[in-house]
Amino acid sequence: MTLDQGLGMAIVSGGEVMRGGLGLGTEFGHTRHRAEGPLCQCGKRGCLEAFTADYAIARAAAPFLPEQPGALPSDRLPSERLIAAIAGARAGSADLQTVFAEAGAALGQELANVCNLLNPTRIILAGSGVRAGDLLLKPLTAAFEAGLIAPLVGKIPLAPLPDGLDLWARGAAALVVRGLYSAPWHRRS
Repeated sequence: MTLDQGLGMAIVSGGEVMRGGLGLGTEFGHTRHRAEGPLCQCGKRGCLEAFTADYAIARAAAPFLPEQPGALPSDRLPSERLIAAIAGARAGSADLQTVFAEAGAALGQELANVCNLLNPTRIILAGSGVRAGDLLLKPLTAAFEAGLIAPLVGKIPLAPLPDGLDLWARGAAALVVRGLYSAPWHRRS
């Protein structure tokens, strides 16, 4: 799962990336978390991404961050706002800590729902959002464990990769290369 400017997920089963019947991968970020939630980049309201992606955290944190003269609106600078929000939360701002706690809890709750359905062996978390560390991961983990069905509690590890910022790009490239080199050479047309 990548937590970045969007919320991405790939499900790997039997060494293969799962794709839906129409060829799409998972759209975990665009599952509905709360019907009357904030606006998502996709144009709908209440998507999980609108609560958890970098831009969503930056938007929620904006009222608690000092305005800088001449700066662009907060929704135009999500990465800078996210960095400032992390710094402010680590410096002790209860409001900013709450922003991260709410985003982490939302993600943990919905990730538990996915795990209750699919029973994966592990979850790998990557992207710039992982840089928030325990500000996000501690509430995420608590909500995740609380949302799992009893047989799964404590059995599905969450593996954050703080340096996995380009993981999605490497995965996409691997899919393309694999498709090129795994053609059915043994089949006749």
